[in-house]
Amino acid sequence: MSFNVSGLDKTAIRLQAKALRKTLDIAAISTAICAVIETLPAFKDNHTVMAFYPLPGEIDLRPLMNNYPEKQWFLPRVQNDQHMQFLRYQIQDELYPSVFGVMEPSPNAMPVESTSTGLLLVPGLVFDRQGHRLGYGKGYYDRFLAEAPSGKLARAGVVANALLVEGLLPVDTLDIAVGSVITESGLLSL
Repeated sequence: MSFNVSGLDKTAIRLQAKALRKTLDIAAISTAICAVIETLPAFKDNHTVMAFYPLPGEIDLRPLMNNYPEKQWFLPRVQNDQHMQFLRYQIQDELYPSVFGVMEPSPNAMPVESTSTGLLLVPGLVFDRQGHRLGYGKGYYDRFLAEAPSGKLARAGVVANALLVEGLLPVDTLDIAVGSVITESGLLSL
């Protein structure tokens, strides 16, 4: 049920992806994706997990946070117009809305160490089969991925199978691909 992005620009792809996402049962897809993540060695073998708090319509990973409180969870917080960092989050912690409406940890929370190994779960409106993503266009994840030490983090995109697109997404020189994509159908290693 995925759509073909060949010949479409980023704006057209975003519009189609948002429209398609509204037709999906995101709650059921989120449950299935969480079940897939639980089976992955990159999840089981890592104590540090960098995730995201869902915007409406996004995959909801909060059940994993609830079910695995022994892991060190980190959520993104936008630091300025260019950068974000991942800050420690425990399920009972209060979250605060960003200017974009994303719920973020307190600015006083402990940041993830730059030398940490772990799993980074990356949201996106769509991903292609080469690991490129299209988000909301602000570039925060691309800048974070560009600055993160290579080889230290298992980087996995998280998206509904219907939004794993056919064809290549248009990419810029600043766009950074992930190493795998997780859907409700399983793990696609790239």
